[in-house]
Amino acid sequence: MNTLQFTRARKGMAKARVAMMGFSGAGKTLLALFTAMRLGRRIAFIDTENSSASKYADRFGFDVLNLSDFHPEAYIAGIHAAVDAGYDTIIVDSLSPAWDAVKQLVDEEAIRSKSGNTFQAWGRVGTPLWNRLLQAIVQCPVHIIATMRSKTEYVVEQNEKGKATPRKVGTAPMVRDGAEYEFDIVLELDADHRCWATKTRCLDLDGKMWTKDNGAIGDIIRRWLSDGEPVPAAANVSAPANAMPAEAEVCPEKVSATTPVVELEIMDVEPSAKTQSIPQSSHSTQAESPAEWLNEIAALIAEGGFTPEQIAKWKLGNVSTLTPDQAQKTLAFLHRKLSERPQTASAVEPVSEK
Repeated sequence: MNTLQFTRARKGMAKARVAMMGFSGAGKTLLALFTAMRLGRRIAFIDTENSSASKYADRFGFDVLNLSDFHPEAYIAGIHAAVDAGYDTIIVDSLSPAWDAVKQLVDEEAIRSKSGNTFQAWGRVGTPLWNRLLQAIVQCPVHIIATMRSKTEYVVEQNEKGKATPRKVGTAPMVRDGAEYEFDIVLELDADHRCWATKTRCLDLDGKMWTKDNGAIGDIIRRWLSDGEPVPAAANVSAPANAMPAEAEVCPEKVSATTPVVELEIMDVEPSAKTQSIPQSSHSTQAESPAEWLNEIAALIAEGGFTPEQIAKWKLGNVSTLTPDQAQKTLAFLHRKLSERPQTASAVEPVSEK
């Protein structure tokens, strides 16, 4: 007798699984930060791009882990460390160095085997390592955004004067084929910082394009993920059964080159301090740390489209160095200014044929 039963499908609240792809300079890091700012309050940033994320520390509040070892196990350990530390949103920027490391490990394994058979090396080393990294992302119990570098090519097009000019375009992402299937949303960026979804389970993102997005995409994703029934808490991913061989935990001397022991330290990003002049108000904020209220203030500035000239006129100073009382007053002031602005819908334009 067949005991399998079908049940009514129900949409449950979930965590974001977002990939962003584009060539160097397209704006992946900045878009990831704007999106993460709308998804959560505590952001952990795993940076493989020579500390490039910290250059945005004056605009966003986040903690950073600068990776110099691109072994997939180092990425996995970083994700586990962020979850254990209580972060609700993780940015991995980028996955491409991990893919390069996997290919190098496969070549080394083929050389060690003396057969030079990379097919067998992929089965022993490459595929299991890459799959463990993707599983750590998929099973992560918090929001996670991963960027991917794109291969760069140049196409020759006619400009408005009819002259042939080269234009840089991104092609395939520099990760293993099929990696995008593990994400609910895949966003692509071009040289003009335009962004659109090449894959999405969120219908509100389908067929639309944003230019220099500063949070609208994150708002859409947050609403989509929040619209559903609560789901049971996921199992703790800090120690998945297949993340690392058991002997690596108790016998470090037995760990091979493919399963390194990784020691990690997540650091606060501290912008420089300046003097502030804060408007008076009795507004109360739920933010509990400088990173959290900095994100709330940045979200309001982005939502209102306030210019640097307006911020300077209001004498808000450096909002990254506020005390809790100053943060409350600043938030109240920005909420009031936002309420005084006319309500307009976010402008989007259809994706052109590519």
